[in-house]
Amino acid sequence: MSIGGSIHERVSRNEEITRGDLRKARSDPSFQIDDAPDGYSALAWAVMLGNLTNISLLKSSKANTRARYKDQSLLHMAVTAKENAFEVVKLILKDESVDRNAREGRRPNDTPLMTALRNQADPRIIDALKKAGASETVKNSNGETAKDIANGLISPSIGAPLEDPENQGSIGPTLAKFIISAVLLLFAYCKPWKTLKDALAAAFKQINNEIGKANAGDKPQKPQLPSSYQDCVDSIKKIIKDMGLDDSYPPDHPLIDDIADEAWERQKDAGTKTEDPGEFNEKLRSALYQPIIYCDDSGSMEGNRWTAQTDLVEDIGVLMNSFAPENMGVHIRFLNRNDGGLDNVRGSDIRGKFNFKPNGSTKLGTGLNEKILKPFVYNILDKEEDFKRPPLIITITDGEPNEEDQNTFANGISTCSQKCSAAYYSPDFVRFLVNQVGDDAKAALFLDGLQNISKEKKYKDLLHVTSDKLDQKYYELRKNKRELNLWLFETILPPRP
Repeated sequence: MSIGGSIHERVSRNEEITRGDLRKARSDPSFQIDDAPDGYSALAWAVMLGNLTNISLLKSSKANTRARYKDQSLLHMAVTAKENAFEVVKLILKDESVDRNAREGRRPNDTPLMTALRNQADPRIIDALKKAGASETVKNSNGETAKDIANGLISPSIGAPLEDPENQGSIGPTLAKFIISAVLLLFAYCKPWKTLKDALAAAFKQINNEIGKANAGDKPQKPQLPSSYQDCVDSIKKIIKDMGLDDSYPPDHPLIDDIADEAWERQKDAGTKTEDPGEFNEKLRSALYQPIIYCDDSGSMEGNRWTAQTDLVEDIGVLMNSFAPENMGVHIRFLNRNDGGLDNVRGSDIRGKFNFKPNGSTKLGTGLNEKILKPFVYNILDKEEDFKRPPLIITITDGEPNEEDQNTFANGISTCSQKCSAAYYSPDFVRFLVNQVGDDAKAALFLDGLQNISKEKKYKDLLHVTSDKLDQKYYELRKNKRELNLWLFETILPPRP
C-alpha cells in the first residue's frame, strides 16, 4: 500500500495521523490528498467521524473543503458528524470559499442548514451557519425553506437561532410551539400498545425538557475548579477544542498530561492553589502556548516606561508559567540588545534580564524578523521539525518604528502567515499580540494603524492589538490581584472564538 493509501485508510478507521505522517506522504509523488478510493476522501472521513485533529491537519495540507462526495458537501457531513459536530462545522466554515447553501444531490436537495434542522442538531450549529451566511429563505426541491423546517420541529430550541430577535425574549410564540408539539406528540404516542397515561407522561416530559432548554438559553457553562487530576485533563482538552489547537495537540499528546500534572499538584497545595475558576482556566490555556515576549529597549524607554515594562513582563511571565512544565518558560527578546540566557526564563529570573539601561533605535519590524521569526518559526519550518507549543508573540513598545519602513512590522506578520501556510500549518498558527506602554502620540497612531490592519481578511485571527495603555491599566489594577490576572490574560492571550 502506498503512503497516501495508508493515510486514507488510517483516517477512515478514525486513527490519529500526525504532521510527520503527512510530510512523509507528500514525499511520495503518487500521493494525492483528495484521493477517494471508496468514494470519500480522507478529509471527508475525518469530517464524518468528527476527528478534529485529522481535520485540522488535512485542511492545513490543502485538502479540498469544497469537494462533494456521494451527493453531499463537506458542510452537510459536518452538521451530522459522529462526534464534535459543532467544532467540525466551525472548522469547515473557516474556509470562506465553502458554499454555505450547497444543495444535496438527492431530493429534497437540502442545504446544510436544512440538514442540521432535520437532524435536530445542536442549536449552536444552527447559529454558526446562520452567522456564516446560510440562507433561511432559499427553497429546496420540495419548496421548503429552513424556516419552514424549523417551524415544524418538535424541539423548538433547535430552531430558536432562526427566530426573529424581537420575538426571542418572548415566551408566547415558544410556549405555543410547546403546546402544539405536545399535542402532536400525544397523538403520536396514542396507539394500541401505548396507554394514554404513557403518552401524557412522554409529552409533558418533552415540554419540561424544552422549558429547561429555553430557560438555560445560550449562556456558556462557567468554568469550575477541578476536583481531580482527570478534571484538569478534561478542561485542557476542552480548551484545545475551543481554541482550534487540535492539530498541535492530538488527544494523546504528552504535554496534556504534563500540564494537568502541574496544575493538579499546585491546586492541591494551599499555598499555590488558584481560587478563581476563570483564572484557573486561563492558566491552563496559557500553558498551551509558547510565549515569546518581544521587548522595546530603545532609548525612549528609559525611566518609568522601562520600570513599567519590567514589572509587566515579570507578572506576565509568572502567569504564563503557572502550569507550564518546569522545563518550559517564556522566551524574552530585546529590540536592540543581544544577550544569551533568554530562553525558557521562569519566576524571579525574569526581572534580572532587565538589569541594563535601554538604548538604541526602534526598528520594530526588522527585529521581529531577525530576532523572533527566524529563530523561533522559520528555522523550525525549514528543518521540518515539530513545534513544542504554538508560538505566541507578545510585543511591547512605546514608540513608532524608526530607521525602517513603517510597514515592515505588519509585512513581517503577513509573511509569517504565508510561510506557515506553505509549510502546511494553518495561516494563524503563530499569533501576534501588540501592546503599548507610555502615551506617545505617534506610537498611538502606529498602533491604531495596526488595529485597522488586524481587521483585514489576511490578518483575521492572526493579529490582536490591545486598546489599553498597558502600563496605565496595569498600575490601576495592581492592588486587586485577581482582577489584574484576569485582565492580563485577556490582554496577552488570543481572543476566544
